[in-house]
Amino acid sequence: MKTYEIARVGADMLLDPRRYIRQCEQDLSARLEEAAAQCLRASCQGSVLLLSGPSGAGKTTTAHKLAGALTQKGRPGRVLSMDDYFLGHSAGPLPVDEFGEIDLESPARLDIPLLQGHLARLRTGETIDVPSFDFSRQERFAQTHAFSLEPEGVAVVEGIHALNPEVTGGQDPGIFASAGAAFRAPDGAVLYPERLRLLRRLSRDRVFRGRPVEDTLAMFASVSRGEQKYIFPYRDRADVCVETGLAYELGLYRTLVLPFLPADGPYSTLCAELRYFLQLALPVQPSDVPRDSLLREFIGEEGL
Repeated sequence: MKTYEIARVGADMLLDPRRYIRQCEQDLSARLEEAAAQCLRASCQGSVLLLSGPSGAGKTTTAHKLAGALTQKGRPGRVLSMDDYFLGHSAGPLPVDEFGEIDLESPARLDIPLLQGHLARLRTGETIDVPSFDFSRQERFAQTHAFSLEPEGVAVVEGIHALNPEVTGGQDPGIFASAGAAFRAPDGAVLYPERLRLLRRLSRDRVFRGRPVEDTLAMFASVSRGEQKYIFPYRDRADVCVETGLAYELGLYRTLVLPFLPADGPYSTLCAELRYFLQLALPVQPSDVPRDSLLREFIGEEGL
């Protein structure tokens, strides 16, 4: 687990914030390029590359950056999102967990036979008709779109269940995006990766979905249980793990998340913990974040 010292990050940011942010971004790009190279070595002729990771890991942006890295290596990459294979409400009741809550992370929410059939056809060079899922209605759109690969092309198949062999077949090389960085305070207290991913989701849900922070906090326990049950057990199936955490991002959430954290209510203890670490970080403005940064997946175009 990569651990950043909050005080050290702040000191480096004070010296030259733009340079430090640029270096962090370059380091992440290098990690993604190396991950793509390792997977190509693992399966030189493969046409499917699986990308998994927990919610908040930055899988969507990672998938597109990997596709770009593969293209630069002579293997034209395209992204196929497993989100489009969700089953709608009309397909039957949503799965629930042992607490009676909707199991947001369950693979039973996916149309597994359709997905497996499409992956098999991609491996043989065929064109598939990909569905599209409307999250606002929790139903599929009526329209599909054609998806095919160029010669020597690779489909980067992105989703939380991508490494689960019962979902995708278990025969393709894979990458696990971890967002596994932690942040240590001067007193030794540690903000663990699970909290970092929560901060990412709090920012994303507010910016893109207009969702109150209380709603995102309410889902935290269920999402965490789902990660431990459905996602992390398959991490070892990946050919390579890539860390998507960025040293400077805690300061970004000081700007974008801290003002919205409730001081009381059912999540006051969790919010107090988040508030403690965020107040230690040097503030970062959205305008400081590069346009092509993975963090744009969580902050949108704020500051551009």
